[in-house]
Amino acid sequence: MAEPNNPYQEKIDNDKKNLVQLKAGTANQQLINAAYLGARQEPPAVMTWMNAAQSGLTSFAEAIDESKKVRQAKLDEMNGTIDAQIENLTTTGFSLGETYYGAANEYTKQLREKYLAAEGNPEEQNKIKMELNVASQNIGSTKTAIEDIATAWGVNDDESTLERSGLSEDQKNIITTVTNDANAIWDYEKNTFVWKDPNDPTKTYTIKDIQDIQKLASRDYVGKEKYIKEEQDLIQNGMLFKEDGTGPPFNPRKQTLVNEKRLTKENINFYINGDFTNDGTPSFSKEFRNHPDFKLDNPDNVIFKALESSGKYPDRPGSTPGFDLTDMPDPSPGDGEYTPDDLAKLAEDVYNAVTDENADGYNLDVTKNLVAEYMTLRQQEKFYGGKKDFDKMKLMNPENFDSWDAYVAAGGNKGYAKQVLGWTRIPETRDKKGRIKTIERWYKNKNVGFTQRSY
Repeated sequence: MAEPNNPYQEKIDNDKKNLVQLKAGTANQQLINAAYLGARQEPPAVMTWMNAAQSGLTSFAEAIDESKKVRQAKLDEMNGTIDAQIENLTTTGFSLGETYYGAANEYTKQLREKYLAAEGNPEEQNKIKMELNVASQNIGSTKTAIEDIATAWGVNDDESTLERSGLSEDQKNIITTVTNDANAIWDYEKNTFVWKDPNDPTKTYTIKDIQDIQKLASRDYVGKEKYIKEEQDLIQNGMLFKEDGTGPPFNPRKQTLVNEKRLTKENINFYINGDFTNDGTPSFSKEFRNHPDFKLDNPDNVIFKALESSGKYPDRPGSTPGFDLTDMPDPSPGDGEYTPDDLAKLAEDVYNAVTDENADGYNLDVTKNLVAEYMTLRQQEKFYGGKKDFDKMKLMNPENFDSWDAYVAAGGNKGYAKQVLGWTRIPETRDKKGRIKTIERWYKNKNVGFTQRSY
C-alpha cells in the first residue's frame, strides 16, 4: 500500500521492481581452452622417483589410509552441496534472492529517511545520493562475483576452470557460504554485501575472498599449453639426439631452473594438483607421498631438511639432531608416546606443509623445488624415450656392436654415447694404394665424460 503524502512512493515502487530483477541474463561462459598437442597417450608407467619402499608399520599405513578416507568423504559432501547451490543459481539466472532484496530494501529505506530529513541541505542530500550510487554499484559487483565463482566452479570437474582437487576445506567453505543467499547480510560500514559463515558467526566473507580463490585456484591453461609444447620439443630433440647424435644432452640442472621459473604463487596450486601433462600422468599431489625423500624413517630426508631450514619446523631442543616426525608436537601428549594415529597425523601435517599453501609450515620455495624436480625427471624420461630405455641405454657398451646403426637399433643412444660417455666410432681409412691405414674401431675420450659430470 502506498504511503500517504509520500512524494517518493513512485521511486520506492520502481526500486523494488529493480531489486527483484537483479539479473545479468545467462551465465558468461568464457572458458579458455588449452591447445592440446598430439594424441592422448596411454597413462605412462609410474616414474622412477615414485617407486618408494612400503612402510613396515602396517598399523601406521592403515591409520593414514583411514584419515584420507574421512577427509575425502567430507570434501565429497562439500562438493555436492556446492553443486546443488550453483545449479539453483544457474536455474534462476543468477538472480539475487529474497535475502538480498530484504537487506538492500532496508538499507535504501534508511537512506531515504536520511534524505528526507536533510531537506533544505542540498550538500548533505548529494552525499546521500552518492552513497546510494556506490551501494548500487556494490550490489552489481556482488552479483557479478557470485556469477563468476559459479561459472568458474562449473557443472562438473571437467568443465570447471578451478582446480577443484586443490581447493582447501576453507576455500570450499567460502564458496558454500557465498553461493547460499541465506548467508548474505548488508555491511553498513563497508556499504556492500558480505556473507556470514553459518558455522562460525564471527567470520564474514567478502567479494575479495571469492576473487582470491579464483586467482589462486584457477587452472593455468596458458602455462599448461606452453609446458606441453616444450615436452613435445624435448621428445623431438631427444629422437635426433638418439639417432643422429646431434644437439645437446638433457641438462637436469638447467631444466630444473626453467621449471622453477614457471611456478608462481598464483599458479602453484594448479601444478601441485592439476593435470598439466595431458597424458594421464598422476598429479604431483597424488604421487608425492611415494617420493623416496618422503620416507619417514630416514632422518636425512631431503624434504625434512628443507622444511627445517625454512624456519617453520625447527629441530626440537634435546632431540636427535636433524628433523624427524618426533620434532613435531605430539597430537595426544597425555599418553606419553607416539601412537600410529599420532604418526599418521604428523605425516599428514608434513604432507600438507608441501602440498597445501594454507597449511602450517608451508614454504613456497620448498614446494617449487619439489614440483620442479617432478617436472624435470619426467622431461628427462621423455627426452630419452622413457625410464626403461634410459636405464638400458646407460648400461649399453658401444664396443659390443659393429656400428652406430647396430648400437642404436639395439636401443642405444648415439648422442648419449658420444657426448656424455665420450664414445666415437673411428672409420676405416686407406692410403692411395688401398692399404688400410686405420682400422675401424671404437674410441672412448675420457675427458668428455668428465666434462659431462657438471650437468
